[in-house]
Amino acid sequence: MPNDAAKPPLNDPAAISTSHFHDFLQDARELLDYAIATGQKIDDRIIDAIQAGEQHALTKKPPEESVQKELAKAYRDLTSTLSPVTIETLRATAVKAHKPSIWNILGKGQPISVLWSRRLWAWTFLFVLAAFIGETLEKILTQYYPLDEETGFSISLLYVLSTIFKDLTPFMYGGIGSLVFLLKSCHEYIHKREFDPKRIPEYSNRILLGVVSGGIIILFIQQIPTEQGILHISGAALGFLAGYSTDFLFQTIERVIAALLPKVGVETLKQEKPSALPIERLDPLLNRYIAAQDNNDRKLIENLLNKLVDKM
Repeated sequence: MPNDAAKPPLNDPAAISTSHFHDFLQDARELLDYAIATGQKIDDRIIDAIQAGEQHALTKKPPEESVQKELAKAYRDLTSTLSPVTIETLRATAVKAHKPSIWNILGKGQPISVLWSRRLWAWTFLFVLAAFIGETLEKILTQYYPLDEETGFSISLLYVLSTIFKDLTPFMYGGIGSLVFLLKSCHEYIHKREFDPKRIPEYSNRILLGVVSGGIIILFIQQIPTEQGILHISGAALGFLAGYSTDFLFQTIERVIAALLPKVGVETLKQEKPSALPIERLDPLLNRYIAAQDNNDRKLIENLLNKLVDKM
């Protein structure tokens, strides 16, 4: 059993501060080692601050305030220089050389980035297998087990299954497209030491979005206009494109919305002006004005004509 007396008491601020300082110093040293190994240009002040912290840690005394401040500044500038590489991404991509073994293939002892990459392998294999079954099952049934009155229940069930797979084909190719994109990005992030475990939920959502996009895109588009003419493309290919680039679906939806629901400007919302009074409606008043003998009548008709003319 561990010796509880050797642990620092929880109410000892100096012990807690020292422990935190050592963890902080270790993170800074790992980042600095990576920067030096990759030939990054690091300010000498950062190196001096980390080395001073390490020298102070050897004394096993509580860190001085000035040492902590300099180390914090050095850590801040170091992470800014190495961004998007952080201590989390370094540890998540710390792939070690191992001898070939079944444990390494299964991922035992591997960092989270490698485990996630192999999970993508498994999902890709399943989606490709499902797409392969959907593409070939109908051909096999049609060629070797034609549907007729003597067809048994099991063969009929296979035909139903084939129809389901056929309808799901665009969804499956959408999932394959998203997985291909994630595999490409994942391996690039691992190589650059930029894989962030906090973004794994985002990657999982990308798979689901790719599946949905692959099935929905065929509702809006079945051909693509090009400079050479109209390019007819299959639902499976459209599903793959929509899964690989989800922006393809969003841009298509926006174009459809723009075509069906054009924007209404402010000018179109203004109330229409009343239609002008036809000139023929003024003839009776003009005749009465000409025939009027009394000045008051003539003046009244004249005012009325002026008001009607202003509205025209």
